Amino acid sequence: MIVEITGTCQYENCNKPATTIACGHCRANIGHPIPACYCDDHAAKVGNEGSPEYTVDCPNCGCRFGVN
Repeated sequence: MIVEITGTCQYENCNKPATTIACGHCRANIGHPIPACYCDDHAAKVGNEGSPEYTVDCPNCGCRFGVN
């Protein structure tokens, strides 16, 4: 699949050229869980939403410390 990214960053109040497709890993549709086009700065920020490196919560208290 070839995808051409055109237009501006879809992050709130950003008018930089879009360069990357990204989405966050947020729960309950908070943040940016749907893929969209962003500038490099906002793509990194969106990609880190919801701490994607931790995919499992602690079974005792629900924290994300050291559980993945």
